[in-house]
Amino acid sequence: MLTVVSVIGFGQVKQVFFPASNTPIFYLNYFLPQGSDIRATARHLQINSDPD
Repeated sequence: MLTVVSVIGFGQVKQVFFPASNTPIFYLNYFLPQGSDIRATARHLQINSDPD
């Protein structure tokens, strides 16, 4: 009974309750073996900002 009431109630929630998500964000999960040096992670993920 509670589940049915919850589902019906959720349908009444206005869209304004959930703000638009237009922020350009992404997540990257990067794993090295346990015990790896943090500097090794930094070297692997270093972004070369110089295109030449």
